[in-house]
Amino acid sequence: DDEFLIGGFGALTGPVAGWGESQRNGAQLAVEDINKRGDLDVELKMVYEDDACDPAGAQAVFRRLADREGADILMGGACTASALAMAKLADGDGLVYVSPTATTREMHQPPLKHVFSTQVDATTEAHELVRMALETYKPKTVGFMYNSNDYGIAAVKSAKEALKEQAPDVTIAPEAGFPEGTSEFTSGLIKLRDAKPDVVFAVGVGSDLGPMIRSARKLGIDAELVGFSSLFTT
Repeated sequence: DDEFLIGGFGALTGPVAGWGESQRNGAQLAVEDINKRGDLDVELKMVYEDDACDPAGAQAVFRRLADREGADILMGGACTASALAMAKLADGDGLVYVSPTATTREMHQPPLKHVFSTQVDATTEAHELVRMALETYKPKTVGFMYNSNDYGIAAVKSAKEALKEQAPDVTIAPEAGFPEGTSEFTSGLIKLRDAKPDVVFAVGVGSDLGPMIRSARKLGIDAELVGFSSLFTT
């Protein structure tokens, strides 16, 4: 064949639509650039589907990309649950799947022969961020503000484990966890503020993390902010 089809997917609707859009746009630019340079003996093409960050949606998307479109490879998935669902389906069908953003270790434990990631897993990221924060800011008290979804809960759990291992004497302030899409941060952030943390780890997705951080600053939380990789999208 003289065509190689990339089946892309991600959230194009919902609170993390920005992630899916950025993945789609970046991948499309890469496809156009590679085709223009003529690096390959085939022409790359891409179709991109909306999984709405939902595992059930990911299963439907997989069937469309793998069966109807006949994709040669899969790429995408910004959310843990949908990416994990896609990984298991792709591996079961022997179709290569590359995840650019999913951070759960379940993607590779046990290893899946046809599944690859370009993003460090959440546990490794948390341990390295904690190490950096301890060395740089030498905090006595740390706090967390985060989306209370699978990604946020897993990241906070990993960071707490790292703190217990690396600095057991550091005090952990009351958590400030919020559901996706909320606009009310005050009550949780007041408890965090009153604990007077020296460092606050910020974990969020899409459009939530920016308002969360702005609310924290308005309430007088002047701690050093340490963001997980999701901070880069806001």
